[in-house]
Amino acid sequence: MSYLDLDGILAERGVELDHATLNSLAVKSASAFAAVAHRRKAATRPSWRFGGTYVKVRVSWFCLYRVCDLNSQTLDSFCLSIGTSRSRGSGRRAD
Repeated sequence: MSYLDLDGILAERGVELDHATLNSLAVKSASAFAAVAHRRKAATRPSWRFGGTYVKVRVSWFCLYRVCDLNSQTLDSFCLSIGTSRSRGSGRRAD
């Protein structure tokens, strides 16, 4: 979402702001927001583990990744699309 998108959303609600004003507000408040987020962040150990698995949802394959610390607390997780299903013969080597 861009500042122009936010400008349009606010205009629909009757708030008149320029996208440059939104940008300057974001720049000014970013450091305060980062400080609050850093204080609220849970402490983690320096050692962590990374794991992934593949799942098929309808016709698409996805790779689910998870990062955990030594206490099995999830630090982060994300999903990547790795393609669509193929026909049976498409994976065979042509001799």
